[in-house]
Amino acid sequence: MLGLNDLTRKEKVLYLLLVLFFITLYFSKLGGPNAIITGFIVAYCFSFNSLKEKWELLKARKYLVNGNLPTYKVNQYAHP
Repeated sequence: MLGLNDLTRKEKVLYLLLVLFFITLYFSKLGGPNAIITGFIVAYCFSFNSLKEKWELLKARKYLVNGNLPTYKVNQYAHP
């Protein structure tokens, strides 16, 4: 099992932000702090990897750039 000591500093900060997010979800009256923590999570996730890594991922997944998402056949016999 993975412990907190095995995580990098970046992973520990992300873990802490996610724990705080779920705590604010539990206390539904904390709308302001929830919005702030959500903003921190979004900003932190954008800074988690380098821009070069992000660019390589986009080049590897061309359907994200072109807007052509892969389509899947729907089972016509499935119940609605």
